[in-house]
Amino acid sequence: MNFDIEQIKPETKYLIARYDSRSFVSLHQHECFHQELKAIAKQTGLSIAAIDRSVTLELLSDEDLANLGLMRININA
Repeated sequence: MNFDIEQIKPETKYLIARYDSRSFVSLHQHECFHQELKAIAKQTGLSIAAIDRSVTLELLSDEDLANLGLMRININA
């Protein structure tokens, strides 16, 4: 597998790797993908989340969270 990583902003802390889970034809391919992501995380010092392309991510405001009965927490405190 070949990856090109371009850090968009210096303050980037997380990378999201979107992939098509149907593209893996074997468990070995899936394990190789996982190992590549681990190597990239180690090289860049960033956390990586791998999600299938069928999953959507939404950015929620504090108001959106409150409407759902949730609230944002600061994990760096």
